[in-house]
Amino acid sequence: MLIINAKIITMSDKLAGGGVIENGFIKLENGKISDIGSMGDAPLPSINDEIIDLSGRIILPGFIDAHTHLGLCRAGEPYSNSDINPSSGITPQNLPLDAAVIDSYFDEAVKSGVTVAAISFGSASPMPGKISVIKTHGRDISSMTVKEYAAQKMALGENPSDALGNTNVADDIRRELKLASEYISGKSCNYDKIKADALKPLLNREIPAHIHVHTKADIITALKISNEFNIKAVLIHATEGYMIADAIKKRGVAVIYGPIINDKSKMELINMNEACPAVFSKANILTALCTDHPETPAKYLQLCAAVAVRNGMDKMEALRAITINAAEILGISDQVGSLEKGKDADLVVFSGNPIDVTQKPEMTICGGEIIKP
Repeated sequence: MLIINAKIITMSDKLAGGGVIENGFIKLENGKISDIGSMGDAPLPSINDEIIDLSGRIILPGFIDAHTHLGLCRAGEPYSNSDINPSSGITPQNLPLDAAVIDSYFDEAVKSGVTVAAISFGSASPMPGKISVIKTHGRDISSMTVKEYAAQKMALGENPSDALGNTNVADDIRRELKLASEYISGKSCNYDKIKADALKPLLNREIPAHIHVHTKADIITALKISNEFNIKAVLIHATEGYMIADAIKKRGVAVIYGPIINDKSKMELINMNEACPAVFSKANILTALCTDHPETPAKYLQLCAAVAVRNGMDKMEALRAITINAAEILGISDQVGSLEKGKDADLVVFSGNPIDVTQKPEMTICGGEIIKP
């Protein structure tokens, strides 16, 4: 497939001028980007090439929803029947892919430009399981998997506290990490091997913990725990993070903010501020946006970026927050998140400004396959 005459927003820092190619081409082969550049350097099409002339339309990387429960809640199913919160127990070994089911939510997401999503269990447990990354289009969950174990989910705040009937959630996490660390180091045999095996990549700093937090106090606790155990951390939600952006920046952790379109349905959301992503990006904190699907449906990730811009976030930073920043945070930037030679052929096409809420994708390409609305 050869795409020509496109304005390409590559999201690549390797190209000058913000990575924008005003009139360019992209050649796709076997689900990958085999070549990309200005039209003056475009290759001659082969006899088997499908030619797509975009006539100046905008093309950019497929969107990445950095935190969802996609596949764990099915369309038409009550939330209480979903697999989002299977238990409140400590189960770091649990894998969301084992419970995920492809349904119409996936189709809606990919038609809206979302080609990749991180899927996670909920926050009823302080440590509910692994976080996986999948494509939103494909034959089955196995073939759609981008990264089986991208992070370990942890949770502080009202949700796990209410589920467990106590306020010592941080102590539960500390105890679990201490026991696992002692078991892995050989200092103790008093721990479950399956749990230890699941936590070993985290304790070895091979993957981060994605920590569900809302309040300033819980954010500070999350930063303390990550420091105490020398683990990588990413803050999920970080609703009051705008109050302590300097502390977050100093600790060097990334943030996945969202859902930005939400109500103040519990006390820890009372200080929610839609300007939060703008504060983070201006403080040079690596920031991604998420829908927290189904809190906001994954198909509205583009709308979340538009709301962030409406509240002070730079337009290009908002696009980065749903493309390359999300890829970097999830550890998949070698595969997706920007339009570069060798990366997956995940692209989305717009006739106008992709941050304009009136704009819908004209076409999504996922793994080299065209999906139209």
